[in-house]
Amino acid sequence: MQLILEKEAIIYCKNGILQEFEFDYMTIRKVQTEKYKVQLNKNSIRKMPKAVTFEFNVPDGISTVVITFK
Repeated sequence: MQLILEKEAIIYCKNGILQEFEFDYMTIRKVQTEKYKVQLNKNSIRKMPKAVTFEFNVPDGISTVVITFK
């Protein structure tokens, strides 16, 4: 499944499991269970944000992911 969010991000899922996020400035890709690789795109025309936050609805409530760039 591919989901495009207002031309800001593309989210790829396989069998209901998150596989990859593609943003203009970075890609987050699943490498194994509960481990994801963040790759920055240096050719981006957008400025790098200070942080990115995601929230997901999960059976136990809401799961939040925060990525802070230094």
